[in-house]
Amino acid sequence: HAKGKYEIARFTASARPGALDIGIATETGSAFGPAVRAYTLHVHGIDKPKGMLLDGQPLACTWDAKTRVAKAALPARARLQAALRIE
Repeated sequence: HAKGKYEIARFTASARPGALDIGIATETGSAFGPAVRAYTLHVHGIDKPKGMLLDGQPLACTWDAKTRVAKAALPARARLQAALRIE
């Protein structure tokens, strides 16, 4: 990472019956001003979600029954740290 000019997005996930939790956190180098970024998550191979929550608040999502893919757009933020729950 060239002289601290970087940003890394780290994703975590854990599943249990009826829910999938996804965490996202960004880390920036010492010489990088955090950029405002938006993320769109595509979650493949799941049953139709009952709903999604972003940091405990309802989040709109779309569902494609043919491909079994749920999509959700996360609002743009700098220094993202978010928890998404798919139920």
